[in-house]
Amino acid sequence: MRYLFTSVFALAFCFASAQKDFIPLWPDGQIPYSLPHKGKEIFEINQDSIPLIRNVVTPGLIPFLAPAANNTGMSVIICPGGAYIVEAYDHEGIQVARQLNEWGINAFVLRYRLPNDSTMTEKKWVPLTDALQAIRLVRSKGGAWGINTHKVGIMGFSAGGHLARPLPRISTTVYKTGSRPKRSAPILRCCVIPLFR
Repeated sequence: MRYLFTSVFALAFCFASAQKDFIPLWPDGQIPYSLPHKGKEIFEINQDSIPLIRNVVTPGLIPFLAPAANNTGMSVIICPGGAYIVEAYDHEGIQVARQLNEWGINAFVLRYRLPNDSTMTEKKWVPLTDALQAIRLVRSKGGAWGINTHKVGIMGFSAGGHLARPLPRISTTVYKTGSRPKRSAPILRCCVIPLFR
């Protein structure tokens, strides 16, 4: 009973942290490759007491800005791992972000969509598309967040590392014809190449 109470409390705490200041990657609702569906995001704690999220419906970022007193202006986007089945958003996301903050580095935990034939087309491109958009979003809000847009990097764990690895070599988006957002959007004029990983 005590374990159940602790697990429920931990899940509630992690869920609240995961929703903290959540910023959708695609605020206009035009999410590339997305198919109409009624799926919902699932927050859970596995048998090893690790908080996870599966079936990501709304991709986005959770910002953790470093205190002004020691803010270096550097920023890192964090891609949690989970074998592209779940995302370990707490110990491979939120906890890492808080540590980076102590070092004066701004952190952004990425909640990216996981490949799923029932909710998307071109599933192999979906996580990469979300990661590219995350870089754009961080750079587009550089002024408001007080970050140096020339010092935006990306890191990841396990599947998240696999996702982050090719980004420095990508100079164009991977949107399929008909799925690309309108070029008039200011965010699309931001560079998608991270300067370090």
